[in-house]
Amino acid sequence: MARKCDKLFTTWQTVSGGSYANQVAAYDLGTKTWSAPTTLPAPPYTMDNHGSMALSIDEDGYIHLVGGPHHQALLHTVSTNPCDVSIFQAYVDVHPSGGLFTYSSTVHDLYDQLHVATRYRTSSEWSLAMIRRNAAGTWSPIDPIL
Repeated sequence: MARKCDKLFTTWQTVSGGSYANQVAAYDLGTKTWSAPTTLPAPPYTMDNHGSMALSIDEDGYIHLVGGPHHQALLHTVSTNPCDVSIFQAYVDVHPSGGLFTYSSTVHDLYDQLHVATRYRTSSEWSLAMIRRNAAGTWSPIDPIL
């Protein structure tokens, strides 16, 4: 959950008939009302119950979501408009050269850099890793933490 533009933004995962989906909504602090939830497009592979997205908001109010299903690619999407949950851009694979990711968390720092901490696996070892996206939109290489 994050706050910007006098709104609280949140994301969650739903399941219906065995199909999982991620949703996002905004709570207007002035009117004390929730927006209609927006269901994000399905990722390019099968969702599971570990596929919830982590949410962060940049200094301009764009909502960033990072995550994806258990042990799959790490995906990033961003809202089309600031402080608006109605439309998101197409997913981008954060690390297209491979690896399995899950359980991501995010934060934007004072320099508008998006930090992602995530569980990561390349072959037989699991680790905690950090990946960063600078304000220009360039992703860093994976930086193992533990």
